[in-house]
Amino acid sequence: MPDTRDRREYNKKFRETHKEYFIAYERNRPNKVERLAKAREWGKLNKEWRKHYNDAYREANLERLRAFDRARHAARHEYRLAYFRKLKAEVIREYGSLCKCCGEDTFEFMSIDHINNDGARHREEAKCGGGSTFYLWLKRNKFPKDNFQLLCFNCNYAKHRYGICPHQRVLGAEVSA
Repeated sequence: MPDTRDRREYNKKFRETHKEYFIAYERNRPNKVERLAKAREWGKLNKEWRKHYNDAYREANLERLRAFDRARHAARHEYRLAYFRKLKAEVIREYGSLCKCCGEDTFEFMSIDHINNDGARHREEAKCGGGSTFYLWLKRNKFPKDNFQLLCFNCNYAKHRYGICPHQRVLGAEVSA
């Protein structure tokens, strides 16, 4: 294989000796916007052919495509895990890093609680689901503090299931913002 420097020199000399060809090519070549518009138009006119071609390609290359997906799955999975772990850490940091009820600070135990126990209604209205999609919603909305607080899973579950966390029953106070 030729050295990269040699290849660059060769390409430079080739362009210099064939300058007229490159000038004519660029002059007659349609610009990118026109090319893309033509490609889109062709695609609209030839939907059936494209569908047949894509189906035939998938069928002929199914094993190769599956192998590629398997090879990339682990890397994509690791990337997603790292991204959402970082997102959760950012959300927890914004909400104080400690459980409002018991003071727990273990990262893996932390969760966001809806103070007014209206989480189901909020998830339905905001269409944000739970877990990482909820954390994304919080971030996009600049971490609102009016209806959310940080609780550990135990306190959050107890508040949901029994109406009050056992820690608060002992202390005689409600968990609130």
